[in-house]
Amino acid sequence: MTERPFGPYTLVRQIAVGGMAEIHLAKTRGLAGFEKFVALKMIHPNFAQDEQFIEMLVDEAKIAVQLQHVNIAHTFDLGRVGETYYIVMEFVDGSTVYDQIVANRRYSESDALDIAIQIAEALQHAHEKGLIHRDVKPKNIMVTKSGVAKLADLGLARAITDREAAEAEAGKAFGTPYYISPEQVKGEVNIGPPADIYSLGATLYHMLTGSVP
Repeated sequence: MTERPFGPYTLVRQIAVGGMAEIHLAKTRGLAGFEKFVALKMIHPNFAQDEQFIEMLVDEAKIAVQLQHVNIAHTFDLGRVGETYYIVMEFVDGSTVYDQIVANRRYSESDALDIAIQIAEALQHAHEKGLIHRDVKPKNIMVTKSGVAKLADLGLARAITDREAAEAEAGKAFGTPYYISPEQVKGEVNIGPPADIYSLGATLYHMLTGSVP
């Protein structure tokens, strides 16, 4: 792909594509022409007319910018170019835990525990900020080439005290099969930090055994 401008950024190459968005490696120029590489999540234009989706996107960005921790992929910017909304995040040069499970079948006990501890610290930070992730799973954990684990994708995250959102979602299961907590499956109103810990435990099980619980 030839580099091309996109708002204040330059798109370098496509990293991934999904049903709702595509992610590009992008760069921006800072002081003295310094280039910084970022991951730019570009929402498909057909979602631009969905007010509820855009509201969720804005909420995700607002939540993400509150979290500043070495084990959480940082979010820097939210914007719009034409009919395309985008979120700019930290570019993590590495692979997901899921990719490594697929490639190597399972993790060693020491490596799995090291990653789990790092993500537990990320979750502690989020919980202390009053936020729950609600979608901890191998595909949402990136690991850099130097071994730093980073929790990503805050699309389902919300404030623990957001009673209005909790009641609006009552009876609905938000999360990912195999990793979702029992209380999320039941669509309970009172979802808190234990739900994230359950999902982390299920993720650790998958890392150690090569199979989902």
